[in-house]
Amino acid sequence: MNTKMIIAAILSCLFITSCNNGIDDSKEFVSGYFTITGNKDLGYTAYADGGGVATLAAGTNLQDAERAQLSLQYNKSDKQETNGQISVKNAQVISGEFVTVLKPITLNDAKEKGILEPDKRAKVLKLLDLWAWGGYLNIGTSCYYKQENDQSISPDFYLIYNPEYQTPNKLDLTFVYDTKGNNEGGGMRTGNLLRSYDISKLGSLVPGNDSIEVKITFDGISEPVISKLARKTFTKPFTPPLS
Repeated sequence: MNTKMIIAAILSCLFITSCNNGIDDSKEFVSGYFTITGNKDLGYTAYADGGGVATLAAGTNLQDAERAQLSLQYNKSDKQETNGQISVKNAQVISGEFVTVLKPITLNDAKEKGILEPDKRAKVLKLLDLWAWGGYLNIGTSCYYKQENDQSISPDFYLIYNPEYQTPNKLDLTFVYDTKGNNEGGGMRTGNLLRSYDISKLGSLVPGNDSIEVKITFDGISEPVISKLARKTFTKPFTPPLS
């Protein structure tokens, strides 16, 4: 993979590319990554990466979910488009999996916790997914992980930034993970893991115009990933856009 790949600031709009499930012509089916708001009592709203919003059917329980990969089904009659924004109501969750959300940490915190020590840093085997949308940076990697007593132990993942050193229109980030075992890979297993990082507060650290050049450095990948993101990419979908 070209590690100077473009971070996907725009994914395919899920509701535009939704497909009929082949069983009932009155229904449509979509799947993708969503940001979740609400609760069981008041109901949930799911904001799709790439655009589109779904009000989930009553009785849906996504307690404590902030990000999730969901498959939804809804009636065609419950879909509408207003000013280019597609929305649906009463969407049923057919299947889903929560995505772990992490907050970036400062360079000082990383140093205090020893995260940057060489023996605490494992190499990324491959960068699989990388996109930003609605205040979240999503990173999928092939990496080492530890297994004990037939149980997989997830590594600790960190996205590090230095609030004291950010130049106009540029944001430098470092991705680090610790297997809590042999970070050289001996006796370790390999697997693919995706994490979402809440970057909604990082845009305000960087003065400048409407776009920010983001550089992410990965251990194990020779060149950093560099891309420009619109400043509004750092804004969560359920908050007013930056002017």
